Amino acid sequence: MSHFTTDILIVIEERKPTLIVEYLHQILQHNNFNIQTNDLSFFCLDELENDEHLEKDYDIGRQVKDPIEDLEKLKSHPGGAISYETKRKERLLVGFTSINDITVNGITFYIEPYFAEQNKDLFDNIIRDIKKEVNILGAIKGDDIFDLLDEKTEIENIVDGKINEKYKYIID
Repeated sequence: MSHFTTDILIVIEERKPTLIVEYLHQILQHNNFNIQTNDLSFFCLDELENDEHLEKDYDIGRQVKDPIEDLEKLKSHPGGAISYETKRKERLLVGFTSINDITVNGITFYIEPYFAEQNKDLFDNIIRDIKKEVNILGAIKGDDIFDLLDEKTEIENIVDGKINEKYKYIID
């Protein structure tokens, strides 16, 4: 059976989007990832429940237009996604999720399965780097798991101390 993505959800202590997006961006750049800018690139801001400036293009994915500008938009918004790639064109979609529309509570990596499998140590090291600055409450991992599970529910469960044992992901 083939899978579209290997998904890793890292649930963190609440952080302002500005801080966590910039910190993760630096970690990814240090690990030779750059924001993807070709026709396969992806950028999206999540729709918020109580947004007085409701934008018509929330939750509508599009290509990355300007990496710096799009990263700045993501830093000022508590949920969304942006794609990265390596020099060898391996892709990584990074999602930021909020359960309160104010702070970021979850970081999700959507990785091509062959790339995830061949680079397990790389992703474990990225998570360890996140852990140096941010308290990680728990993580889950699996192939296409958000076809079956609701991401926000899984974040809320982990925040409440109830991790999904079937998908629990342990990083020392």
